[in-house]
Amino acid sequence: RELLDEMPRLRATVAAKIATQSCLVLVFATTSVETALVTSGCSTDMDCYLNGECASRVCTCYPGWTGPQCGQFDFLPTPPGPLGGKAFPTADSSCWGSSVIKGADGKYHMYSSGILGKCGLAVWAPNAALTHAVSDTLDGVYLPQQDIMRGSNPQITQFGGELRLWHTLAGGPGGPDTKDYCSTCTNGTTPASCRNESIKQAPTTVLPRQHGGIDHRHHGVRGAVDPNAPTSTKLIVATDPAGPWKDLPITCEGFGPNGECPTTSNPTAYYFPNGTTLLAYDWQSKGSDAKGFFLARAPDVSGPYRPVSGHWNVTTITWEGSTACTDPFLWRDKQGAFHAVFHCRNWFQKQSPTDSVSDAGGHAFSADGVTWQLAPEPVWTTTVEHTDGTNTTFFHRERPQVFIDPETSTPAALFNAVSLANLNQPFPWQAHCPPHPSHVQVGCDQSMAFVQRIRGAADRETRQ
Repeated sequence: RELLDEMPRLRATVAAKIATQSCLVLVFATTSVETALVTSGCSTDMDCYLNGECASRVCTCYPGWTGPQCGQFDFLPTPPGPLGGKAFPTADSSCWGSSVIKGADGKYHMYSSGILGKCGLAVWAPNAALTHAVSDTLDGVYLPQQDIMRGSNPQITQFGGELRLWHTLAGGPGGPDTKDYCSTCTNGTTPASCRNESIKQAPTTVLPRQHGGIDHRHHGVRGAVDPNAPTSTKLIVATDPAGPWKDLPITCEGFGPNGECPTTSNPTAYYFPNGTTLLAYDWQSKGSDAKGFFLARAPDVSGPYRPVSGHWNVTTITWEGSTACTDPFLWRDKQGAFHAVFHCRNWFQKQSPTDSVSDAGGHAFSADGVTWQLAPEPVWTTTVEHTDGTNTTFFHRERPQVFIDPETSTPAALFNAVSLANLNQPFPWQAHCPPHPSHVQVGCDQSMAFVQRIRGAADRETRQ
């Protein structure tokens, strides 16, 4: 009542602040939706990045989003310590990227880019495997079930009763039969014996990105870039989370004479109700440095795919300069807008003077899936807040996969690949690591699946 009585005065104050280009932020405790006033005020929902509604020059954020322009995920804090958000794997292993779906059994099924043989990220390619793990809760500990096949960069999706697992690096022998497979690892790290000599002098700065959307940070690591590996996008399908899985070939139109598709990676898909599929991906093209993501569309998940831009070599989501982004995740919200989040470097300002790179999450949005805009602020950073008021800043927080709540169609959790090396809560075994280690450095390459819950409407009401 006191707040309502004060509204005339507040409106006058807001008008004065906007006129002088000052910033005033208000959070109304009487509603379950946060609102904020920005310096210049919004004009349309596009100014809220399609994550909220613009009314009276104010962005009202949808559940899952926060900030003056609804530009950040509205994260809940994780349990304390660097391992507070760890979901997978076991303490003596590593993985690099995980995707989760809720099964008909009520359990949560994770499909992870596992690294076999208790090895670390330095040999992610030769030791790669698609692994299946299960948890009773979304942010719980996931228990390993099976290694499905060789593969990496998984995204699990569903259409009707069919589970669709997109991935790359598939085919060929898996496990110890793979070229350059390392079998002498311990504790989720890779010994020097499984590396080229050059890795012993691993650079501590980011290497230039090459080959269309792929950030080649693994130069000098044995097997990390395998020229004989079938790296392009693959799809396997099943009706049960445990399989059996079968290959589903995909075709493209206008690229090769026999329906071939470009050599792509990091696939992510959205399905329209009629089965039409929108696919976003990186394109690995030798000698190319594509500044953006590619989108293709097909009447069915198997194809034939056609480029949304009209040309196979033209990006749909585009950036400029030294920005390097990869690992897109695509979805459509309950209002009908399209979103993609991804891992970026050299886009946003450094989080602190000690940061070696500006490592953060990027966000693109579209009303129709054809014309896209980039949000100018990071949707997440490498710093994670904990329930005890402390925080951990990781050196790397990549491979984003958003869990979309199947009941509310809103973001409920963010899964990332995280290197255990961190800035402000280091482990004892990190004493020998350089100030800004490459996450494939000897003894510094253990990694995990990290989950952070995103605040929903019920959480907001509880908080208030």
